Amino acid sequence: MQPIKEFSPAGLNCINISPDCAQMIFGDTHGLIWGLTVDTGAKIFRWVAHRVPVTAITVSKDRTFAAAGNSKGGISIVNLSDGQVIRTLPGHNDQIDYLFITPDGKELISGDISGLIDIWRLDTGDLIRSLSNNNNSRAPVCVSGNGKYFLTGGNDGTVSLWELASRKILLQKRFHEAGVTSAAISADAKGYASGDENGEISLWDFDKPENVSVLRCEKSPVTALRFSADGASLAAANSDGKIYIWDTRSGSIRDSVLTGKKSASYICLSDDSRSLMIRQDSTVTLYQI
Repeated sequence: MQPIKEFSPAGLNCINISPDCAQMIFGDTHGLIWGLTVDTGAKIFRWVAHRVPVTAITVSKDRTFAAAGNSKGGISIVNLSDGQVIRTLPGHNDQIDYLFITPDGKELISGDISGLIDIWRLDTGDLIRSLSNNNNSRAPVCVSGNGKYFLTGGNDGTVSLWELASRKILLQKRFHEAGVTSAAISADAKGYASGDENGEISLWDFDKPENVSVLRCEKSPVTALRFSADGASLAAANSDGKIYIWDTRSGSIRDSVLTGKKSASYICLSDDSRSLMIRQDSTVTLYQI
């Protein structure tokens, strides 16, 4: 893995990168959302979403609109072509930590730092339902690409798999001895991974959750996870600033690099598995695999 490009956008606070690693959209500390091309760093747009820091951002599958959450719990839906705020949702009482728009563009899942999960109708702005796993739950750390399932992780090491349509828990199991810090779901929604504070990754299959493979990122908390498009690779980052590419079938490390920087809070593995982008504090780096 070799770094080939680096960006340090002013005020970077949260980020969303396109599946081909060609475009990045980020929210800043001033309430703005920006769009940049990865190849040249050219500005695509700069729109106002809030008057306080943007803390979470997600983009629709067709990348025509975005949802931006802020530090006070508010959520804005923004048209990316003209910057118009389509709708403002009442949001949460705590800082927004996670957002996801379903592939059909009809619903939004939001999570805050207290662990509350809300599901919204985007055409009306109505709150469909609020969910809370338990007092140890965190905001949803991952939603499947097909929008059918999402994971929550607990401070007690428990991972819960939810079905979005029924709003019910399909599986709840203590996969970890330490708090869950990250998670990922494969594109076909059959492979699942969760990382913990002790540097362990639990890898399991939807059909056989009892068969768990354990991958180890030394002893540092796992801060980010992402499957490749074919599910054959899993990218992981730990708090020491090390990046791993795992072979999900054999459990072996395909590649790794010690970045020499802070832990990554966001990781994106391109659809062709040839590029990797990570966010570390105020820096975004593009790696060639």
